[in-house]
Amino acid sequence: MIGQKWNIHSNKYNAKKTLNIKRNPKVYFSVDDCNIPYRGVKGRGVSTILENQTMVTEIAEKISLKYFGALNHPGAKALVGRSKQKDAIVIEINPKFFSTWDFGKT
Repeated sequence: MIGQKWNIHSNKYNAKKTLNIKRNPKVYFSVDDCNIPYRGVKGRGVSTILENQTMVTEIAEKISLKYFGALNHPGAKALVGRSKQKDAIVIEINPKFFSTWDFGKT
């Protein structure tokens, strides 16, 4: 995970996280699985805002394929469409520290 960057698609202009990161690129993160057995990861890192429209669109397509399985899914169309309209950015997180938990492992 260290050395692997995470990408988050967000609104370019008024998302609170975007405004916060512009002020301070240090971030803390937590990703939880709400299904039993509970597990997750939390940590801290440094973020960068990517605004290049081509790059943002390419990343939106990769995110869409991962989570929706196809680019013709309505959610994927919305995500990629927003990227093409230039009102989206990608927040890239470079983790510096993390810890995990998995309550399924006893």
